[in-house]
Amino acid sequence: MDKVTLPSIPWIRTIDNERIGDIMYYYSTFHGHEILKMVIEKLNRVYDEFIQKHPGFDGPVSLAVRYRDLPLLKFTPQQLFTMGSPHGGSLVFRRLYFSEYLMSPSIKFHNIFHPYDPFGYRTEPLVDERYVDIPAVPITRLEESRPTSLGNSSQQQHPPFYQHKHKH
Repeated sequence: MDKVTLPSIPWIRTIDNERIGDIMYYYSTFHGHEILKMVIEKLNRVYDEFIQKHPGFDGPVSLAVRYRDLPLLKFTPQQLFTMGSPHGGSLVFRRLYFSEYLMSPSIKFHNIFHPYDPFGYRTEPLVDERYVDIPAVPITRLEESRPTSLGNSSQQQHPPFYQHKHKH
């Protein structure tokens, strides 16, 4: 990246190279496949080691990831948390629909992002267009009582889909 990076505004270019470079590598055909392959192999290896140490385990597994593309796992997570994921944006750019993107319907999908993260995108409006007009639900930080994002979830009116899916 240093060979092709322009010398102007170096502090912004450094941030771009670190953050955007990761995304560009991930979405490139060769590097993206290799990164995904390594992550899947590592997750499967850690899962196998855990099962060897705890052979009677049949509880739920949850994953916290930046991207959602995790096929070929030896297990199906009960919960999938994406954090600061550009996934919603990448689906729109690729003209793909959330419903066409393969993921087991048994997995509870949660998209967590900071409202000022330039690479985090919402995915819920891709599931149900009514979410376009509903602000994201803020998550309260443990060490303080104010929400980490804008809005007040206790006063929001959500469509029935939202209330049904998120009663748990």
